[in-house]
Amino acid sequence: MSFENLFPSVVPLKTNIKLSLLSVALNAVRRRDGTLNRSLASLVEFNTAPNPSPVKGVRTDDFIVDPARQLWFRLFLPDAPAPAPLTVMVFFHGGGFAFLSPAKQEYDLVCRRFCSELGVAIISVNYRLAPEHRYPAPYEDGVDVLRFLESTKGHPSESMTSPSEANGTS
Repeated sequence: MSFENLFPSVVPLKTNIKLSLLSVALNAVRRRDGTLNRSLASLVEFNTAPNPSPVKGVRTDDFIVDPARQLWFRLFLPDAPAPAPLTVMVFFHGGGFAFLSPAKQEYDLVCRRFCSELGVAIISVNYRLAPEHRYPAPYEDGVDVLRFLESTKGHPSESMTSPSEANGTS
């Protein structure tokens, strides 16, 4: 099978339109000095809150690793009984280290689907974003979350405090 057969050379019209709109949006939020207008970007980004009640067979909660850096992750757990020990997949969202977070609707849906279809726990990491936090900040945040998870011995939900519990709203 040739490479050309695997990937068509013509991009569908709907995809072209979406990419064009994304390009316009990215150019609109980028300032001349290379920084981003996050207030303007937030107008088109939709957040989802963690939900301990199952949605599409998955429950979620956010856990703080380092409040000073706003380093946290969203834990996705299948509602159905799972084999013990539950496999954990760590997910680092896209966005070129400059956009988005685990709270964004797109990544919430992706992680929720991974969790329900694969029957695994998903840990979606919120790392510091560029250009406000230059390289290697996102990588350091990712490594710190992995170290934090290792220190919990694979039981993050049993040994950590979620923001809702810390605020007394749980």
